[in-house]
Amino acid sequence: MMKITFISRYGSKNLGDELIVRELEELLLRFTNDLDRYSFNLVHYSSLEASFKYNHKNSVSLQNKTRKKGFYKKYLREFYFVAILRNYLNKKRARSNINISQYKEKLVNADALIIGGGNAIFDTEKYSSSYYYFDLIINEARKLNIPIFVLNVGIGPFQTKRQHKKAIETLAKADYITVRDEHSYKLLESINQKEKKLYKTVDPVLFLKNDAKKIVTNGFHVGITVMDIRLANYTETQYINYIKNIKFLITYLLENTDYKITVFCTELKDSIATIDLEYMLNKFDKNKLTIHNDNDLNSILTIYKNIDTLFGTRMHSVIIAFSKGIPFIGLNWQQKVDGFFKVVNYQENLYEFNDFINSFNIIVDKLEKIKTNYSIERELIFKKKEELQPLYELNKVLLEEMLMNVD
Repeated sequence: MMKITFISRYGSKNLGDELIVRELEELLLRFTNDLDRYSFNLVHYSSLEASFKYNHKNSVSLQNKTRKKGFYKKYLREFYFVAILRNYLNKKRARSNINISQYKEKLVNADALIIGGGNAIFDTEKYSSSYYYFDLIINEARKLNIPIFVLNVGIGPFQTKRQHKKAIETLAKADYITVRDEHSYKLLESINQKEKKLYKTVDPVLFLKNDAKKIVTNGFHVGITVMDIRLANYTETQYINYIKNIKFLITYLLENTDYKITVFCTELKDSIATIDLEYMLNKFDKNKLTIHNDNDLNSILTIYKNIDTLFGTRMHSVIIAFSKGIPFIGLNWQQKVDGFFKVVNYQENLYEFNDFINSFNIIVDKLEKIKTNYSIERELIFKKKEELQPLYELNKVLLEEMLMNVD
């Protein structure tokens, strides 16, 4: 039986990552049952389920880590020598990672290397080298002449031409590359100058099974996902303003409509944001407002079964909504979010993160429009989902092409 080494988002505490892994693994299991599973840090997992056993951390511990990162971002990273030293130490840590040697030993028995899911190579700092670890992984397969497929990834942003160039050089070593959005494709399109190996697809989470409600019953139920935006290089001030604006929106909806609201997050580290909101909104009737702090997959998917629409921040929180035919509104805080809304032709429901409060009345009206035209909104999503299906199936076609000659 063919043996595939699959490197993906195993072990992540982000539900979007977990769903990506589950969908891509389901795709690979069409070809073989013999998968060697690794996280991007090359931690080896015996099974899919073993990698997603949640280790819920104390919220104080999470908050302390966020503060430490915030201190670095605010005071240290702009110093040239600090940034250079950090990049050097990261590379040294990558080379000396004990997981690398274990990966090398097991890779000898593999028939193919598949690396995929999520944002693969991107740099938010001028002197970082995100390509480096990815390059180490690919080079080991190249030494063994093993076919390589970089599957369904996002690329960018980059801060310098050198970072962009290195990402292209690294990914060009693969036999096939599929990217999940137009922006990633444009960043890498020079790879196709010598031979066609880069293709555009869509995010696998778009095709989750739909189990959402078909009609609005017992009032209108709005889900609101929040995130700790400081994790994405936003400042403490921006985070505070964001939480205050979300609180303002929730307060208005609770005091002026009959909507029921559930606040939750799809990333364990974002639970700080739900805790902050819970403290600020504790005066409201718990029958109308639920703030959900559990982050396991089943409990979050249960929320999606019960809500009628979603106001979301993290990209995969709105992708899950799309996959289940739930109308949604989003905040544009990163290029990949804008890219997704363009893919599904939903740009009119996307608002800029830094000033969404200025679109407050429009957002409130949009929610009411969704409620009024609920069946139509759902049908538009399902139609778009059907249109996008062939783009995702392209991954299967390319896998078949690559693996057909593997012994």
